[in-house]
Amino acid sequence: MYGQSLTLNHVDTLVVINPNSMSVGEGHIELLNVDTIANDYYLKIARVGSTGLVDSNAFCFDLCYGAGTAASMGTVNIASGAVSYDFAGYAYTRNSNVGLDTIWYTFFNALDPNDSLQVPLAFYFDATASQNESVKTSVSIYPNPARDVLFVNYPAMSLSSRLVLIDMTGRRVRSQELLPNSVSSRLSLHGLNQGMYLLVRQSEGKQVTFGKVAIQP
Repeated sequence: MYGQSLTLNHVDTLVVINPNSMSVGEGHIELLNVDTIANDYYLKIARVGSTGLVDSNAFCFDLCYGAGTAASMGTVNIASGAVSYDFAGYAYTRNSNVGLDTIWYTFFNALDPNDSLQVPLAFYFDATASQNESVKTSVSIYPNPARDVLFVNYPAMSLSSRLVLIDMTGRRVRSQELLPNSVSSRLSLHGLNQGMYLLVRQSEGKQVTFGKVAIQP
């Protein structure tokens, strides 16, 4: 995530949206100009979606644009050593499905198209978002960041369920059965790549997001 004159100062790790509430997810990207001079930058959308869930690529940069816009009409000037907070990306799901999707944005130097920075923004559609808050607040995940093993404490359920770890492409990388009425679990992280993951509990077609997990080397 490094260009010649731009670096990534911050990107929202994961934007969680409830597809049943018709809410729109909003994610932010902060750009740092490390050049010795101010530069004008424009934006192009490199790719919309990887799993077919995203139904919008609306964004704000120099102006705010509706879904279907491929690039900004104008530019944003970022001074040398300054951080731009101008960008916001939006998404909502095509249907009520649950899962993860990504939009890739590329920022270009207006005077040099070879000077660019591409940043992915991940959106996770979770039907339990903004719901079951009492369940989520009673979940503990540690250590976080983690290396080899993750410990999870959670409320008991009378039904069998599964603890699932999902990477930023939406792929299930680890799954473990939870016995009825269990309140804790130990999840091995051996062999997983460094990065950010989402931990969820699934039972009878329903899914509760427990939280984000960072895995470090």
